[in-house]
Amino acid sequence: MSLHRRLCWGAILVLSTLLSTISLATAESVERNLILNSDGSQSFETLLQQAQDLAKDSIEQEFAENPDITEVSILVLGEHQGQIVPLLRSQVSRTGWQQDSRIYRWTRYFANNSKVLGSSAVTMLNY
Repeated sequence: MSLHRRLCWGAILVLSTLLSTISLATAESVERNLILNSDGSQSFETLLQQAQDLAKDSIEQEFAENPDITEVSILVLGEHQGQIVPLLRSQVSRTGWQQDSRIYRWTRYFANNSKVLGSSAVTMLNY
């Protein structure tokens, strides 16, 4: 192989490596922790619905505001009288969200925290 041909192939390999690195560098994941205040008067189902709405709105906003984001992870925490507990965690890729934006498909629920939040209901929404 001639020196000229080796230099050309070397340059092509360097450029392709650089381009693939740039593509990977633009792929971004975002993680947000959000707090939902509870006064203890609403049922756990109502609080969970508010948490779902907050997570869904946050996911939509993240994807809409930044086209480089490839994945969003949202943790919604419930706060009541100074105690903070996780309510739900949603994690979804942009592709997954475009295919199915039903929040419960991408969400893990923490139903055992209703007692800490002072709610009367202890059942979890079933999907």
